[in-house]
Amino acid sequence: MKRGLVLTLILSLAVVLAAGTAFAGAFRIPEAGTPAMGQANAFVGQADDPSAVHHNVGAITGLEGTQIMVGANFISPRSEFEGVDVVEEDFFVP
Repeated sequence: MKRGLVLTLILSLAVVLAAGTAFAGAFRIPEAGTPAMGQANAFVGQADDPSAVHHNVGAITGLEGTQIMVGANFISPRSEFEGVDVVEEDFFVP
């Protein structure tokens, strides 16, 4: 009984300590506007362009008139792989 408990605890500890961080295999695209990205997304209290809606919806009440903000991100991934079904594409993020 005691041996089984010790073995279970050691195995549980090994599983917990062996677990690593999972990283997604994609791009991080912060679609929050250039001023916010330039301030490391610390843009909550500042509302001087329409991108403030991403961080603080109430902050856009301080904006004057009607404002429109348009942006695009272009991704051009490159990698080397020798095999079948290699696809290279350039695309715009929707």
